[in-house]
Amino acid sequence: MGSRRRLLSLVTTCALAAAVVPSSMPRSVSADSLPPTAIVIRGKGNGHGRGMSQWGALGWATKLNATWTDIINFYYGGSGR
Repeated sequence: MGSRRRLLSLVTTCALAAAVVPSSMPRSVSADSLPPTAIVIRGKGNGHGRGMSQWGALGWATKLNATWTDIINFYYGGSGR
Protein backbone atom coordinates (compact mmCIF):
# COMPACT_ATOMS: atom_id res chain seq x y z
CA MET A 1 0.00 0.00 0.00
CA GLY A 2 2.87 2.35 0.68
CA SER A 3 4.12 2.25 -2.90
CA ARG A 4 0.64 3.10 -4.21
CA ARG A 5 0.47 6.04 -1.89
CA ARG A 6 3.89 7.26 -3.04
CA LEU A 7 2.90 6.80 -6.70
CA LEU A 8 -0.35 8.72 -6.16
CA SER A 9 1.58 11.45 -4.37
CA LEU A 10 4.10 11.64 -7.22
CA VAL A 11 1.37 11.82 -9.89
CA THR A 12 -0.50 14.51 -7.93
CA THR A 13 2.67 16.55 -7.45
CA CYS A 14 3.51 16.34 -11.17
CA ALA A 15 -0.04 17.31 -12.15
CA LEU A 16 0.03 20.32 -9.83
CA ALA A 17 3.47 21.36 -11.05
CA ALA A 18 2.32 21.13 -14.67
CA ALA A 19 -0.68 23.29 -13.88
CA VAL A 20 1.36 25.93 -12.04
CA VAL A 21 4.44 26.17 -14.29
CA PRO A 22 3.72 28.10 -17.50
CA SER A 23 4.15 26.19 -20.70
CA SER A 24 7.35 26.74 -22.64
CA MET A 25 5.40 26.43 -25.88
CA PRO A 26 5.26 29.77 -27.71
CA ARG A 27 1.92 31.48 -27.67
CA SER A 28 0.43 32.67 -30.91
CA VAL A 29 1.18 36.33 -31.56
CA SER A 30 -0.70 38.63 -33.85
CA ALA A 31 1.36 40.13 -36.68
CA ASP A 32 -0.11 43.52 -35.77
CA SER A 33 1.81 43.53 -32.49
CA LEU A 34 5.20 42.79 -34.06
CA PRO A 35 7.63 45.51 -35.20
CA PRO A 36 8.15 45.86 -38.95
CA THR A 37 10.88 43.72 -40.46
CA ALA A 38 11.73 46.32 -43.10
CA ILE A 39 11.01 49.91 -43.97
CA VAL A 40 10.67 50.70 -47.66
CA ILE A 41 11.52 54.21 -48.87
CA ARG A 42 10.46 54.92 -52.40
CA GLY A 43 12.20 57.51 -54.55
CA LYS A 44 14.99 58.03 -57.03
CA GLY A 45 17.75 58.65 -54.50
CA ASN A 46 19.52 61.10 -56.79
CA GLY A 47 18.76 64.28 -54.91
CA HIS A 48 17.63 67.40 -56.75
CA GLY A 49 20.28 67.11 -59.47
CA ARG A 50 21.91 70.49 -58.83
CA GLY A 51 25.22 71.19 -57.16
CA MET A 52 27.78 68.94 -55.60
CA SER A 53 27.04 65.32 -54.77
CA GLN A 54 28.59 64.20 -51.49
CA TRP A 55 29.12 60.68 -52.82
CA GLY A 56 30.58 62.00 -56.05
CA ALA A 57 32.92 64.35 -54.22
CA LEU A 58 34.03 61.51 -51.96
CA GLY A 59 34.71 59.34 -55.01
CA TRP A 60 36.72 62.09 -56.68
CA ALA A 61 38.79 62.62 -53.54
CA THR A 62 39.40 58.97 -52.63
CA LYS A 63 39.53 57.18 -55.98
CA LEU A 64 40.90 59.89 -58.26
CA ASN A 65 43.00 61.78 -55.67
CA ALA A 66 41.37 65.02 -56.81
CA THR A 67 41.99 68.21 -54.85
CA TRP A 68 39.20 70.32 -53.43
CA THR A 69 39.63 72.81 -56.29
CA ASP A 70 39.28 70.02 -58.88
CA ILE A 71 36.05 68.88 -57.24
CA ILE A 72 34.60 72.42 -56.93
CA ASN A 73 35.50 73.19 -60.54
CA PHE A 74 33.84 70.00 -61.73
CA TYR A 75 30.57 70.69 -59.94
CA TYR A 76 30.46 74.50 -60.18
CA GLY A 77 32.49 75.14 -63.34
CA GLY A 78 35.44 77.49 -62.74
CA SER A 79 34.50 78.70 -59.28
CA GLY A 80 37.61 77.23 -57.59
CA ARG A 81 41.00 78.92 -57.59
